[in-house]
This record gives sequence, structure tokens and C-alpha cells, in this order.
Amino acid sequence: MQYATAWHVSLPSKLRPEGVVHQKLRKEKDGGLKKETLRPGAMISSDQFVSSLPGRLSNTYGKEKESEKFMGGRVFIDEASGFFTVELQVSLGAAETIRAKNKMEREASHHGIVILGYRADNGVYKSKDFNADLKKFNQTIIFSDVGAHHHNGIAERGIRTISTAARAILKHAMIHWPDETTLDLWPFAVQYAVYLWNRMPQKSSGLSPIEIFYNTKSDHSDLKMARCWGCPAYVLDPTLQDGRNYPDGVQEVDLDNSWDGPTSSQAPSV
Repeated sequence: MQYATAWHVSLPSKLRPEGVVHQKLRKEKDGGLKKETLRPGAMISSDQFVSSLPGRLSNTYGKEKESEKFMGGRVFIDEASGFFTVELQVSLGAAETIRAKNKMEREASHHGIVILGYRADNGVYKSKDFNADLKKFNQTIIFSDVGAHHHNGIAERGIRTISTAARAILKHAMIHWPDETTLDLWPFAVQYAVYLWNRMPQKSSGLSPIEIFYNTKSDHSDLKMARCWGCPAYVLDPTLQDGRNYPDGVQEVDLDNSWDGPTSSQAPSV
């Protein structure tokens, strides 16, 4: 997957390739973007990511046309809690972006969270339709200056975090189960990476992003029951049950909780 900001490991100057910008974290400025956003929903950082490889949908069993596959997505990060929402998109235009925004807001509203404002780069966020939707819900937006992607650093860093985790998840599955795992399953890996991030307690607070965002306390049973993404799973065929013997099963790939809707045992077969 591609993302706008290039990140580099710190190397000795002699080993640093020409043209690479060396970035160093200044502790006094760390967290400066979100220091005023202490309530969930007060400010959402958003940005898009693009994949050079089209990704599979969740309901087509890999039979959709290339033009109908996911080409990227939109990330929404609550600055107060660090709660992630990723909406995958076939098109990155204004229409699908607005639908992604509205879906995220509906889910938040079901838990009493009202989204008040956004922080984003330019592009589709400056479109007439997107700003009309903001006005409809009395929401504000803060744009990054031209060429200043660091002004939207929370979303940029979030894309890097999730992309790295999803890539590791996908590579692990391809190493262990190469015949069943294909690269076009990256949308499922991305969603599972987000699922885990939102439920993992943070070192600074001992609370997970989902606990802070929804103001709830978790026993983390969902993490205890989490399985290895991409591992073989067997779906029992109910038509073969006779009440005495175990029926035969169909081997599929366990995509775990990487998608809203189907459970892991109902995930698309690969």
C-alpha cells in the first residue's frame, strides 16, 4: 500500500542515501496536534490510503471484476482516544468518502458520541459535496497547509501503523499457508489490524482506544478469543448431520473478526 509520507529508519550519515530527509522527534512538540481535543468526537483526523493491488470484497468470493474491487480506503482517527475507523472504498471520490464519513458517524451516534469536527488534507475534503455534508451536520474542518502533511500527522502516522500491522499479518499467513493466502486479501488484514488496535490496552493509560471512545470497561475477552488471521478453519455442512457422527467439513480460511457482518466461520472461502 502507498501512503503520502515517507518514513525512514535513522542511519549513520555515511549510510544514509542521498535525497532522504532524516526526521527526528521533538519531545516538546509530541502530541501538540491533539492537546486541545480531550473529549471523544471533538476532532477526527482523516486521510486516504491507496493500494496498487485491488482488494477483494467481503461478499463476492473473489469473483468480482477488477474494477469493482477495493482500491484503497479512508481512515478516521479520534484524537482524544486513538480509536480507529477504516472504511474501504472502490472509488476515492467525494460520493464514497461522504458515505464512509456518514457510516462512521452513525456508528458513533449509536453510542452517544457526536462528531464535531475534522482535521484533514486538501483534495476530496475540499470538494463542494463534502463541505456541504459538513455544513449539514454543523461540523468544522481544519485543513493542512499546501505541502504540510505533518499538519495532519495523526492520520498519516495512523495509516503507517495499520499498514505495517496489516502487512505483517498478511506475510505471516502467506508463510504458513501459501496455497490459501493471496495478496488481494489485504482488506481483511487491514480490518483485523484495526480490530486489534482498538482493543489493545495502551501503555500510557492501561485502557484500550475502544474503552476510552465508548466510555466502557472491557474484560478483553475478545482478545483472549482472537485467533491467528488466515489460519485454516473448517465449516461444518449442516446437511450432513445425522445426530450421531460428526459431518464432513469444508476447509476455508479463518479471517477472524476482520469484517463487520459475517462471523469467522462464515468468512469467504479462498
